[in-house]
Amino acid sequence: MIFEGYVESDLRVEISGAEKEVYDPNNVLGKYTRLFCGLPERWYGVYGPADEKPIEPENLLNWQVWYRVERV
Repeated sequence: MIFEGYVESDLRVEISGAEKEVYDPNNVLGKYTRLFCGLPERWYGVYGPADEKPIEPENLLNWQVWYRVERV
């Protein structure tokens, strides 16, 4: 779980990736950002690669993101 709480008008999801190295500096793999605006009822669903065409925001250069937004 990355967030649990009340949202009124917008929600930003940001996830940063890094490859941990023991002897070398960590390699930064980039950052995923998605902004949800408007009615929260429209945000519910599963997000990940292959759910949108032609641009896949969850398909980053070296990694991918899957998550879901649900009502609790």
